[in-house]
Amino acid sequence: MSTKLKTSRETSRLNAERLPWRRLLTVTRDDAPELSFDGFIAITDGSMKASSRDDKTNIPTQLGHWQDFCPSDPNTLLWTRSLMKPFQLLVLMPRLVRTHLKLEPSDFALMMGSHNGEPQHIQALFSLLKRHELTPEDLLCPECYPMDAATSRQLKTVKEKASRLYHPCSGKHCAYRLVSQTLEALPEALRENYCDPEHPLHQETQLLLQLMLELFVDFPTTVDGCGLPSFGLHPLQLAKLYQTWAQPLSDDLSSRFDRHFHPTLSPFWHVLREVMLREAWLIGGTDRLDTRLLQGKVWAELPPVYAKEGADGLLAVGLPAESDYPEGLGIVIKLASGYQPDVLETVLHFTLFSLGILSNPPKPSAPSLQYHWPMLQL
Repeated sequence: MSTKLKTSRETSRLNAERLPWRRLLTVTRDDAPELSFDGFIAITDGSMKASSRDDKTNIPTQLGHWQDFCPSDPNTLLWTRSLMKPFQLLVLMPRLVRTHLKLEPSDFALMMGSHNGEPQHIQALFSLLKRHELTPEDLLCPECYPMDAATSRQLKTVKEKASRLYHPCSGKHCAYRLVSQTLEALPEALRENYCDPEHPLHQETQLLLQLMLELFVDFPTTVDGCGLPSFGLHPLQLAKLYQTWAQPLSDDLSSRFDRHFHPTLSPFWHVLREVMLREAWLIGGTDRLDTRLLQGKVWAELPPVYAKEGADGLLAVGLPAESDYPEGLGIVIKLASGYQPDVLETVLHFTLFSLGILSNPPKPSAPSLQYHWPMLQL
């Protein structure tokens, strides 16, 4: 018994030593500790380390004095969760628009989004299914109630059953179902099970990641909460994806798309970026941080930026090029404590203030509270 206990403690200690978390924010009340939040922040302008072209990890460079906020170990793995949705849809777009002529910009927003499941979301999703002769049972995501608490309570009050359509990933599942059913050369079992990691659509997402990150390895995958594969990247690799996404498509990346995808993905880069901004509410919904960032409604001095929330405390932001950051920036924040949008917003506020993008740091909600921003000593 004592041996097992000792082994368990040693294992816990070793696991704790491997954890990538950094202290991101501490809240005190009249100088007494009240709260603390751990996680990491990856920030890149897309530049690569001098030796990285010959390095199998090919990790982008963490911006300046932000080194302490992100794990330096190139083997640190972050499951990308819903942050991957714009890129997964980009791979599907050539087949979607060729074989399904009834699609609208709002449909693409739902396919990239992690919606609240508010009535307007559900109406739009029902319309999408009806136009393509599908039902919620054709989707492979789990049945659940909406993320939106008010809608969920209302449905439960009237004893409405949980539905696949209420799942925040149901839009993405619609996209995979629509494309997979057109792949007649596939065995029927694989065509029906678009969640299978061996499905060619997921292999094409691997290729997209390889082209965008200039790293030709197979990225690890796991099963996401919705049933589809989730890809594992270093946080800085994911930040680079959003730094790239926030810019017009470069000639170099367009050329890579043209060589490896037939038909090419290039025409859809601008289309999906525009949809994210124009249909921002469908991406998340009421009071969602990514929706408000896409709409430019979080801070008056910050115009609309590309943003996406992910499960369990993930946020990615892509900033377009400007004078201080001519290549733009990609920012990924991960909270160790999971989904806490108010904390994510505060950490992002401090981050943008520290970068000189916002003029003032965040203020606590009460005079007795103080924020402490580690390492930068603000």
